[in-house]
Amino acid sequence: MVLSLLYFLTTIQCLLALQSLISGFRFARYIRDRRNVISNQSDQEVLLVVPCKGAEPGLAENLGAILRQDISNVRYLFVTESDEDSAVPIIDRAIETFGKGERLVAGSAVDEGQKVHNLRFACQNLPNETDIIAFADSDARPSEHWLSDLISPLAEHGVGASSGYRWFVSKSGSPAGMLLAVWNASIASALGADKQGNFCWGGSMAIKREDFDALDVAGRWRGAISDDFMLTESVKDAGNGVHFEPKCLTVSVAETDFESLWEFTRRQMLITRVYSPVHFRISFVGSTLFVLALLAAIAGAVFAPSPHGVIFLSMLAFVLILGSLKSFVRLRAVTGCLPEGAKLFRAQLLPQILLWPFSSILFFLNCVAATLSNRIVWRGIGYELVSKNETILRR
Repeated sequence: MVLSLLYFLTTIQCLLALQSLISGFRFARYIRDRRNVISNQSDQEVLLVVPCKGAEPGLAENLGAILRQDISNVRYLFVTESDEDSAVPIIDRAIETFGKGERLVAGSAVDEGQKVHNLRFACQNLPNETDIIAFADSDARPSEHWLSDLISPLAEHGVGASSGYRWFVSKSGSPAGMLLAVWNASIASALGADKQGNFCWGGSMAIKREDFDALDVAGRWRGAISDDFMLTESVKDAGNGVHFEPKCLTVSVAETDFESLWEFTRRQMLITRVYSPVHFRISFVGSTLFVLALLAAIAGAVFAPSPHGVIFLSMLAFVLILGSLKSFVRLRAVTGCLPEGAKLFRAQLLPQILLWPFSSILFFLNCVAATLSNRIVWRGIGYELVSKNETILRR
């Protein structure tokens, strides 16, 4: 009976590993296809909103990359909570250096995430000439073509929003930073051609102003902590989808320790649990099956009589090899879209193909923790997530 259960769990994981590899090839093919699509040059007026908090490492370089976009019809708004924020001198210096951009002070949030508060403040009283509203995170470092690539798909039928995604890079190669990069990579490959299955990422997303107003996105943000999940929900409720643009994959520097890694990944999964229960359940079930199958295969290899031990060991090797192959396929596809792609491929190759089992275990632990507590700390501010539109601040 026990042996049959161990075989059942390990076999299920073998099938899931094969399915995951197939989805990895599908993801890579989508990226290759999109790389050959030329973005349409638009004369529409774009408002780009960048919420900022704190003088994080690389902020000056990130702001410089944002201000170097290759289209001119853009109004840049950098939003902080207060004039005392340590990011303010860096923002002001970037505005002066590039001769464009404005800084707004939104004040402190009371009953919603500070980032959401900053975004809602920036989107009040929009200029009549604004055609598209785009958003970027201050820890992202986009290419100069990022914004034109991001807004171009909005002209396609059925596209309610356009989004890129982040790709973490650890310059120092720290273990925590590399594990974060691998953990995040598995989320990136969940995106693709299926517009109904895609979701927005707040660090790189855009929507037509008429849709933003018609869907009352600013109103739906009120009381929330997640800007991107709420935008995704608004778009899909209207019957449209989210276009994922691989050319808008954006480098984010991942210099972290294990304590910060845990806080970040747990926070992401808690936000997912509150704002997208379907995605959370999929992640929880998938990571739980992986952990159970891993334990079953190890137990079978160690304790099962011959020849069962060899079979379990072979099944475990099958799962690990297929997972590593998917990581390789994904990395090669993604780095082809990023600056210094060849260099990034060499730097991340071993971590991506060796650390993915640990990232799956981390997902499992994140999901367990997200079911036990609804409190997080984000950029130094404590929050309690009561519901999608009810957030309690604990400063």
